[in-house]
Amino acid sequence: MGDDRHLDDTDVEDLLTWRIAAACSRRIVGHLLSGCGECRRRLREKLRQTRDAPADEALYDRALIAAIVESGAAFRGEQADRRAGAALWAGLREMPAGRRATLVLNSRRYRTGGVLEAICRDYREASWREPRAGLALAELAVALAGCLDPAGRSAERLADLRGEALAIAANAHRLVARPREADRLLRRAAATLRRGSGDLLLQGLLLSYAGSLWQTCRRFRRAAVAFGRAEQVYRSIGERHLAAQSLVARAGASGHVHPGRGVRLILRAIPEIDAGRDPHLELAAHHGLAWFLNDAGQGQAARAEVERSAALYQRSGDAVASLSRAWLEGRIDRSLDQLDGARRSYERAWMGFAELGMQIHLTMVAIDRAELKVATGEHAGAAALLGETMLLMRSWGIGHETRRVLRLLHAAVAAGRGGRTVFRQASLGVRRCWAPAAEERSLS
Repeated sequence: MGDDRHLDDTDVEDLLTWRIAAACSRRIVGHLLSGCGECRRRLREKLRQTRDAPADEALYDRALIAAIVESGAAFRGEQADRRAGAALWAGLREMPAGRRATLVLNSRRYRTGGVLEAICRDYREASWREPRAGLALAELAVALAGCLDPAGRSAERLADLRGEALAIAANAHRLVARPREADRLLRRAAATLRRGSGDLLLQGLLLSYAGSLWQTCRRFRRAAVAFGRAEQVYRSIGERHLAAQSLVARAGASGHVHPGRGVRLILRAIPEIDAGRDPHLELAAHHGLAWFLNDAGQGQAARAEVERSAALYQRSGDAVASLSRAWLEGRIDRSLDQLDGARRSYERAWMGFAELGMQIHLTMVAIDRAELKVATGEHAGAAALLGETMLLMRSWGIGHETRRVLRLLHAAVAAGRGGRTVFRQASLGVRRCWAPAAEERSLS
């Protein structure tokens, strides 16, 4: 609400549920005390819908003042708890996971909502980098949520804390390829948050994690719907950066099959990304834009986008980002019939992914390398490359569906039926079997 505007629905709800922020309280209270009859009437009507609504105006005014006072006190208490929790967690962050968990769970000093919020924030900001470390962090959050002292906080606040811990645990299990456990935890998180304050940030987080889970389970349409709903929730509270994050995720769910749609979604997202909050998202968006442009037949535009993003790749300092760029540049060169450049880029990406042990990436680069060999008339070489990759896959532990895709592609190439459409279908087939942990590490 601006200084010169009436209370909106959010202001009314926050005021009567004691969630009014200190930064807004003076403005809202001042507006009410100025004698705005319309806003006082709206508050009175809302209050009368509650169980213990006062019957007359004097009682109403006293209830309103009490709500404002208690809201401010509760907000100040929560802020103090957050600051103390962040300081305590800073001293534990670098400890070995086992010792850290022992300290947190066996000392009342650490069993606070502020510490739990700090853990959840750390998970959200860094979980994708190390899935196993993220799982340990999320499991600590769930354990801590289960032993929080309910004294001094509302039931709704407690439900919010526990629901967020369950949600991040669901995502952590998804990233280590435990979709069933992820689904169970996500359902518990949703049920818990229904008893909470209705915090829209948490609702958006839950929808985002649900979208990621659907994507892992290869339910791409459902994933795109969940990401779309998350975007709408974030926009309703002015969170443009998180709305952009949802758009990029939605592009990832649908853009590889419908590259034009991926281009449109990312073009909407890029102006709203706050690079200071998440540099990885900025790079992923520009990389994804170039990838989808190329898949949509706009190779020159894709090359220009990669060149414009050169500083982003360099600043990331990430080996995976550099190798993903090489792979993308190879695909762009191939689409522009610059076959020697494509070969060099593919070879660099192959060697780098092999050194990092990124088997799914190697499988997909192998498909692109084989397609390039067919384009230069080396059908026997393409079949041999796919055969060697299939042998390697036996020791990689890659799933049956991915191996089946490679077998069908190998048979087609060996029979002289290796057109570009066949390779594209094979590439999409492997991508749909992509392991969740690999998906989070990749830019492509």
